Amino acid sequence: MTCAACDEPFGIGRKAPQGHHDHLTDLAGAHLRRILGRAGETPSGHQHDVLKRSVAIRLLLRFPDEIVICRDCNTLENAWKIGSNRNARHPGFLPASFSLLPEEIRAAKSVRKSRNSEADVREVLRSIWKQQDEAHLRRRLLVMRTVRRFATSVIAKGDA
Repeated sequence: MTCAACDEPFGIGRKAPQGHHDHLTDLAGAHLRRILGRAGETPSGHQHDVLKRSVAIRLLLRFPDEIVICRDCNTLENAWKIGSNRNARHPGFLPASFSLLPEEIRAAKSVRKSRNSEADVREVLRSIWKQQDEAHLRRRLLVMRTVRRFATSVIAKGDA
């Protein structure tokens, strides 16, 4: 079995397989906790799972199912997002709720390997984000609305 992003065989350490998911589900969980917390409720793990698996949420994700990539690719994707959000000269253009697809990770890694330039990698990431920013922001707003509706039904039922 190989990594969906770099196509290298899995192994141990940096090449160990890890699940890669759309981080909009993390945003949904955090928003659910915030809404229910304001209502004096504590969401259960079951409610969070029901929300993440709901058709309404899954239809909004770039990739609804977890993808198996190597730890190295997963760590790089996260570092690129953190780096893009912390670099003073290039303030955050990749939000934490955005996840790169395996082919996008592969493209950025390829540029990094061939040119050994983080500036070129940033340009690849900027290009990906320019193509996705409006769609991501729309999906993000729809996720927030869906979570509000879900939380309202949980509060009304007293299921929290």
